[in-house]
Amino acid sequence: MRTARSQWRGRIRNFIAYCREFGFRGAVEIVWHRLCASKEFGVRVRGIPSRVWIRRDASDFALLRKIVRDRECLPSLSFEPRSIVDLGANVGYCSLLYVAVWPRAKILCVEPHPDNARILRRNLRPYTNVHVVEAACWPRKETVVIENPEALTVSFRTKSEHLGLTVPVVTPDELVHAVGGPVDLIKCDIEGAEGLLFDTTLFTTCRALVIELHERYYPGVTELFRRYVHKRKGSILPLGEYLTVIFH
Repeated sequence: MRTARSQWRGRIRNFIAYCREFGFRGAVEIVWHRLCASKEFGVRVRGIPSRVWIRRDASDFALLRKIVRDRECLPSLSFEPRSIVDLGANVGYCSLLYVAVWPRAKILCVEPHPDNARILRRNLRPYTNVHVVEAACWPRKETVVIENPEALTVSFRTKSEHLGLTVPVVTPDELVHAVGGPVDLIKCDIEGAEGLLFDTTLFTTCRALVIELHERYYPGVTELFRRYVHKRKGSILPLGEYLTVIFH
């Protein structure tokens, strides 16, 4: 009896938390789809104008909750960005926030994993100012693979090698060309590969950067980042797991 009561209390607490994070309608849709064991489903999320698609058997729901609740990838800027590049876009939840806050910005979502890119396209399809680039951002054209394709969908790592899931490559210069000049805002969460990009035109000309560093995958990347920010005279502001950098 106590176990059953505890389970119901836990479910009620979860529903209340869902209401705070997604609104009442979104909370009801989430509970319904989870009860029905839907493999993929779309829900309404407060503040986002279109349906948000979730894969049941991936880490999408936990990621969505974190992004909606904490908004760590959404920096406070003194200007409205006209161009945004989302490196490691996953299934597009950060970019959906960017669309909601800065609806006139041109956004490029860069994601190398095919199934992530599939849901990414589904999430961003309603927006003509958002474009999906199914590729890994890499400083040069060479063979790049996802070395851990069996990992959680938020943890794929790319490397220059021939063993793994081969993916297309887009260079930083190509991304700058695609938006028509220096990028106003970069969001970067690419599991260590960020250490290869600090000296590229994409990073040396941007106005603001939101980044998660992955020292465990790229030893020394934190020091590289500090040198990069110092050289560009940037100001660092912690934002949860991310760091926001504003360049002057």
